[in-house]
Amino acid sequence: MKDPVDLIADDDELPKGDGFNGDGLSNYEEYRGFKSFKDKKIVHIRTNYEVKDILIMNSNPLKLKLKLYKDVSMLNVSEITGGQYFVKDDHIYINFNGSGATHVADQGGLYLIDSKKSDKYILLQRGPSIPSYVGAVQIFTESIAAMVNAKNIEYQKQIG
Repeated sequence: MKDPVDLIADDDELPKGDGFNGDGLSNYEEYRGFKSFKDKKIVHIRTNYEVKDILIMNSNPLKLKLKLYKDVSMLNVSEITGGQYFVKDDHIYINFNGSGATHVADQGGLYLIDSKKSDKYILLQRGPSIPSYVGAVQIFTESIAAMVNAKNIEYQKQIG
């Protein structure tokens, strides 16, 4: 018989890339699940307590396919909309609807913003760090497009 799962543990081991276990979500929160945005609908998802998760608010809508990010990071990536997060101190929190008995930490999500043009390609509001500290990620899509076009790099398959 398998041992029962510790409801407040946060021991996700995969992917191993950052050298730390956990994703800021308790086993109970992962089992209870989240509302996510998939195929232009709000759906309920349960996440795997053995794989690190990240929930991303993809604004404007930023025409960025999150599959590339998922493939590279090996994280379980889910997209959320305005109703699936709570804003506090310029951060978005994804596990705001819980109780102290099953809630380990306020876990943030990432907020992607298409800021069009700059002398940069990407700008983190704070960081690099964990999502709770980063807040927003500005992506300058027009600047990226100009750079890859100047270098004859094919990128449309990945982002659009």
